[in-house]
Amino acid sequence: MTREELTYKFLESKESNYILQLPTSFGKTKMALQKAEQWYAKDCKILIAVPFIVVIKNWQEELRKWGYGNMIHNITFTTYVSLPKYCGDTEWDICIFDEAHHTSERCQNAIKYLKTKHFIGLSATLKKDHISFFKNRFNPEIINVRVKDAIDSNVLPDPKILLIPLTLDNTIANCTIEKNIKKTTNPNTIKTIGFSEKWKYRSYKGPFRITCTARQYYDDISSLIEWYKQKGMYNAVMKNIWLHKAGERLKWLAKQKENVIKDILRQLRNYRMLTFCQSIEQSETLGCPCVNSKIGTANLELFNAKKIKHIAAISMLDEAVNLVDCKIGLFQMLNSSQRIITQRIGRELRHKEPVLIFPYWINTREEEIINELIKDYNPNLISRINVTNIKEYV
Repeated sequence: MTREELTYKFLESKESNYILQLPTSFGKTKMALQKAEQWYAKDCKILIAVPFIVVIKNWQEELRKWGYGNMIHNITFTTYVSLPKYCGDTEWDICIFDEAHHTSERCQNAIKYLKTKHFIGLSATLKKDHISFFKNRFNPEIINVRVKDAIDSNVLPDPKILLIPLTLDNTIANCTIEKNIKKTTNPNTIKTIGFSEKWKYRSYKGPFRITCTARQYYDDISSLIEWYKQKGMYNAVMKNIWLHKAGERLKWLAKQKENVIKDILRQLRNYRMLTFCQSIEQSETLGCPCVNSKIGTANLELFNAKKIKHIAAISMLDEAVNLVDCKIGLFQMLNSSQRIITQRIGRELRHKEPVLIFPYWINTREEEIINELIKDYNPNLISRINVTNIKEYV
């Protein structure tokens, strides 16, 4: 079904409540505004909930862009953090929840008391528990399109995917594994041993460091994660430790790519590109303008005004933000959350010829993520390449 056919069906529907579970860049915002116009009256009250304050400006721009600027004086914007205070005595005519998967348990408890005649929830990545909640609360008509179907129907562009396999070094011992070391530990009491000696120190209670290769470091933390994972099947505390360690492992893998990412940025300096990093410190280390909670969104505005070509971000640009003419998405940080990966890819699907670049470490958790990710994309547009000749493929 084309976007036009789906929009026509949506606008012809006479239901009062809807969930638009459509891919990023499909046009959910415009469709929601078109439906809101059908319900709109001069004195109606509209509530629009968004995940972050920065998204409010995006909505205001979209309202003006599509000719609905007259609605702005009827609209109250709120983030999901502040949403509960609007779920009381006020009776709304229209409520729109952007990126509705951000409705936390706290929000859901408040939404039970939300008074509205019409509801529209927007998301590309709703989980089953969110769908169940909205069904019970609003009984909405659910309009759902998968990314693959949108690409097959030519609603979204088919991205070119460049995979860059990397190998963790197993020859140079330039990593360290710390055991029993705290902030208060006296540095003079810390022993340093080689990786082959670590088994002799299994029961050692004192602080020590193990010098190891990158491959040995990865294997060690993976063994620890697996141990916590087994224990976490029946123990919530162990499960939290396992998830935390798994997140640390992905951040560590991302950090090891720093020189590779810098090389890619140098080679593709003439292209408009967004790089997804693993920390504020690292986004600053790359040497290109950043968008993060420390610096703010000034560089996003410069990027969209085409005054700069590269920006780096961590999570602020994951969703609900429009990027102007961004051809390349460079993924330094791979996230195990399918939702986050999908949202990040959506930033580039607004371009007519998007390119997604994924450097990844083979025989690691990253390779598992990549293999799962590419299942939904055209295998003829997926290439495994060497970083040295990347310009030939872009």
